Amino acid sequence: MGCKKELWVRLVTDNGSRVLRAFYHPRGCMRARQDHLDIDGASATWLWELARPRGLVLTCIARGGGVVVEEPLLGLRAVIHPVGDEALFCRDKVYVMVTRSGLLYIGPVGLVGKRGEL
Repeated sequence: MGCKKELWVRLVTDNGSRVLRAFYHPRGCMRARQDHLDIDGASATWLWELARPRGLVLTCIARGGGVVVEEPLLGLRAVIHPVGDEALFCRDKVYVMVTRSGLLYIGPVGLVGKRGEL
């Protein structure tokens, strides 16, 4: 697997909750310019549909070990929470896009392991 880390995340939207496979890429891993998360299987969500044409910048809040991504004009909200001991964090804004391989890219997003380890 190399430098990227596979993890499972729970994606909660207005349509319900699903557990999806994701990959965390730290900065420099596979030429990543920033820490980010690639989520597989999120194609049936509003987040994927809005990001598909050309990507967009959304507000992000770190809460309870996960991140809350919001689109304020439409009033849409998605909560991404890792399944397990890890915790995600973000700053005020994140860029969301759909990669060529169909993964949902969200960055910059950081990952903290067990007991605060990076």
